[in-house]
Amino acid sequence: MTLTKKIIDLNSHYLIGYGGSRAIINRIINMSYYRAYSKEDKLMLDRLLSIKGKPIIFVTHDPPFSFLDTAFYKKKKHKNKRVLGVYPAKPGEKGALKKHVGNKILKELILKHKPLLYLYGHIHESKGAIDLLSKKPATHSNHLLINGGFRGLWLIEVSSRRAEILKSF
Repeated sequence: MTLTKKIIDLNSHYLIGYGGSRAIINRIINMSYYRAYSKEDKLMLDRLLSIKGKPIIFVTHDPPFSFLDTAFYKKKKHKNKRVLGVYPAKPGEKGALKKHVGNKILKELILKHKPLLYLYGHIHESKGAIDLLSKKPATHSNHLLINGGFRGLWLIEVSSRRAEILKSF
């Protein structure tokens, strides 16, 4: 079962999902730092996130811009110095560059609707958990954002007002 463009009623919470992604390489080379969702998708997500009555758990593939979305990369150049592409690098690796590559529309929507818990991935090297409002690392929050990273496993407890990480592996 796919969660894309769906809302699931979990009795105590709503689970809302949106998948899909474009290659980071295009965002780095072309300087278009975010995937432009269609106007219809933005309106649909805005309506879903506006649903009242229960806390929202939001799940996407892409991260929101500037929230645990830093990609590390190296440029692949031709002899004439023209950039042919990029490839992943590790933080701290010699010659590694970094850039925020998250989605600006997702950032706009989460700042507007402030979901209780927001889970995403795609940018493996930016694994972590932060508070939406302070952007500081957090293990619990009224608005917790988690980038699961690569092979991340998180045990999270959610109540009606708070999400708390019990353990991460």
